[in-house]
Amino acid sequence: MALLIPRLKLTVPEFRRAAGVLRSYLDYKSSIVKTAALHGLADLTRQDRNLLPEVLDLLRVAGRSGTPAMRARSRILIEKIEKPAKERRPRTSLHMFT
Repeated sequence: MALLIPRLKLTVPEFRRAAGVLRSYLDYKSSIVKTAALHGLADLTRQDRNLLPEVLDLLRVAGRSGTPAMRARSRILIEKIEKPAKERRPRTSLHMFT
């Protein structure tokens, strides 16, 4: 679900609620849920750049203190977010497999 939400066309209130839900997933015990939530939040930054500083902070923290999967995913997402736009192909998602 965390990877699906950012692909939806959302209104502003829906977007804020979705971001809140994804943030709440970061408190789950499961590292898979946390990793998916980080990825979903990173994808949401493509729709609202105001979310970017918070998401980058979350990714950096997960990149230092998370599980090996969280550290790897955080590193990949930070690289994709910070890469200059002219070097990226346009995509609808930051999903690493698309």
